[in-house]
Amino acid sequence: MVTFTSDNPQQESLAEMAERLSALAADLRAISGGRLPEDLVQGSAPTLDQWTPTVRPSVCLEGLVGGHPVLVGHDRAIRTSELWYLDAEAGWARTYSRWYRLNQRAPVSGRGVGS
Repeated sequence: MVTFTSDNPQQESLAEMAERLSALAADLRAISGGRLPEDLVQGSAPTLDQWTPTVRPSVCLEGLVGGHPVLVGHDRAIRTSELWYLDAEAGWARTYSRWYRLNQRAPVSGRGVGS
């Protein structure tokens, strides 16, 4: 996740992130179209030994949503998908799934990412 403010845009980081996401999307489209990973790798791929699936936390937002296209209701408590862009000053956030317009920030409660 890259955090932005109106007075400190990190355009290079945003461009790099967009390029990586575009490459990932292209690979997923190719795989779904029947291509094989070995056809997509440019050069040699690193190896991973003694691997296991795991989970790592990612930053998201939680709050009361209104006007969500899937989660109906007003002031429904939700946790968003992974947060990719945040400009609290301008009042916008972009998660993996969609844009959110940010209203009032919750009071600091001693929990969560910023605490």
